[in-house]
Amino acid sequence: MTPKDPRQERMRERNPTRRQWLLAAGASGVAVLSGCISGGDGGSGDGNGSRQGENGDSGDDGSGDSGFTPWISPYGDPQKTRSTPDPAPTDLESTTSYRVGGSVAVTDAGVFTLDRTVSRVDPSTGAVAFNRSAPVGRALFVQDGIVVCGERAGSGRVAGVDAETGERAWLVEPGGTVVPFPAGDGIGYAGSHIGVLDPASGDTRWDRDRSLLSSDQPIASYSFANVATHPESNTAFVYNGNGVFGVEAYDLTSGDVRWRQGELGGANAIPAAVRGGTVYVPQIRTSGNQVLALDRETGEEQWRADGSLTGRNATFAVDDDSIYVANGAEFNNSASVFALDPADGSEQWSTPVAGGTVSLIATGDALVRVGGRVELLSKTDGELQRSAEIDDTISPDAGKAVAGGRLYVPTAGTGGASGLLVYGTG
Repeated sequence: MTPKDPRQERMRERNPTRRQWLLAAGASGVAVLSGCISGGDGGSGDGNGSRQGENGDSGDDGSGDSGFTPWISPYGDPQKTRSTPDPAPTDLESTTSYRVGGSVAVTDAGVFTLDRTVSRVDPSTGAVAFNRSAPVGRALFVQDGIVVCGERAGSGRVAGVDAETGERAWLVEPGGTVVPFPAGDGIGYAGSHIGVLDPASGDTRWDRDRSLLSSDQPIASYSFANVATHPESNTAFVYNGNGVFGVEAYDLTSGDVRWRQGELGGANAIPAAVRGGTVYVPQIRTSGNQVLALDRETGEEQWRADGSLTGRNATFAVDDDSIYVANGAEFNNSASVFALDPADGSEQWSTPVAGGTVSLIATGDALVRVGGRVELLSKTDGELQRSAEIDDTISPDAGKAVAGGRLYVPTAGTGGASGLLVYGTG
């Protein structure tokens, strides 16, 4: 007789109403945190959790029966579109503060902050379930009840943390320098090696040494920001670093290179995104900034929009209707937000904004811009719909999130005391 898996037993014991936490309309669903936050490294564990869906192209918004669309990493979905079908907050005046900081992920297991420490907040009480040092590098994303940790620029180790307990579930050393990324129903890694791990156990499903796959090419270095996954086609798209400029598409069942597009020229890449049949690659270049559109199946260039990005850290989001770009991420007087047509890169609309943009998120009913203020813009023409002050210092490098009609904004606070400001809790 096969023994029962304790992870499955824990899943059956969970309170099913947890999946409705983020749908609570009243402020009573979330309380302001108080008391001390415990720290420390996680020990061993074998946790698992209910599977979160992915915002794929099949029409499944990834919400399952949770009532909201999971936001699993600083870039939202595995495709890194920074978009969600969920609505923007209807009330920007109703806020709640959490005393945890870092990039935000929201799943049916709770609200997570991802950094050198990883925290989980219970939205039904406002209590911090755990706050622990990441066993490797920093926490990068949440998948299948596991918080996946590694270095954003790659390292020799990848670790999984139980999303329920905060304890370390597994730690692996795939070989060489790799970065982890969501890979359908597995956890992928790419760099010196490419492969896929089992989320629950960390066991290797397959692994290939990339020096044997591409003997005619230098081994490119990757960062977590520049790996986007298309779950339906089981493909990972990576923007190369280490002087090897281009995009490669990898089959996530074998590690084979499906195509390589190397005629992009030297540039600093804003994280690429994949939506529908297209891979979008924004670039910051000394010779002129641009957005490239590549065919997802072949890598062939479909179009490029030159000179459309300005500012050191321009940001963008992609949904079915438009590519939304905010230029001038520094706080300057010439910043704007504009939309491009996904079909040909032509400009749909453009609007000036006050100050630069730190984050841009496309929701089901509005474009959320975080800069000197929180603003909701029309996705049709960029017109300002409503705005609110930010009563703290924004943490510019930490990823923001929208889930279940709430906006999560990490803050730096006075004297570097990090926190999390949540809009739409009323």
